[in-house]
Amino acid sequence: MSNKSILWALVGLLGLAFLAPSTSLAQNKTASLVFEVADYDRAHAQIDSLLRRWGASLASEKEDFFVAKTANQCVVRVPNENFDGFLADVSSLAKSISSRESRLLDLAKEKQDLQLALDDKNRALEQHRQILSRAKAALEIESAEAKIAEVAAQLAVLQGQMLALEQGHLSSIQLDYHQKKGAAAPAAGEQPAQAAAHGLLWNLLVYSLPVAVLAGLMFALYRVQRNKKRRTRKQHASTQRSNNPW
Repeated sequence: MSNKSILWALVGLLGLAFLAPSTSLAQNKTASLVFEVADYDRAHAQIDSLLRRWGASLASEKEDFFVAKTANQCVVRVPNENFDGFLADVSSLAKSISSRESRLLDLAKEKQDLQLALDDKNRALEQHRQILSRAKAALEIESAEAKIAEVAAQLAVLQGQMLALEQGHLSSIQLDYHQKKGAAAPAAGEQPAQAAAHGLLWNLLVYSLPVAVLAGLMFALYRVQRNKKRRTRKQHASTQRSNNPW
């Protein structure tokens, strides 16, 4: 077999190993939670701690650092028996919750869909084996072997998913949390009312400063124009007295 075929075969074996029941991709429950936190870094550290406490793990994570907010979207795999406890603890970290949804998955339908995919891959594997049996040129043989190895790897992954589904014990929770910029948590010892007052004062200073500067410029321009008119009137009066001494 070619190096490419061997590589695909190894990928298939690794996929089967990693998708064993201990790291199942199948879920009995699923949930999604969208919420705002007071302090992003603190919430991130607390969620890491909760993962260890409840025997959960991150399946994926994406962080975004926008101008207006810092956000995190992640998918957590958690043992079924710890699903409710983990979700309750994460919910307690929220400053406010925008959306919360949980439901049971139809495992029978999941299994049916996987079986259809397995049947398709088995048919494809048989077709490529037939092509290999008729191939004569070295290039045709190498191409057919590579296709067989690729489909076999995909088949191994699906078989691993089916095995995990039959002995599924992990649930999935999608978390979407963020902190708005300028909405940091109150300093230690500072009461929420004090923090709100300080925030209001800061906003007043920020937004009133440009208005004050503009008002000052307009007043200065008004005084310049007024003084100019006074000088013009004085000069005009002086000129009239010079021309008319009587």
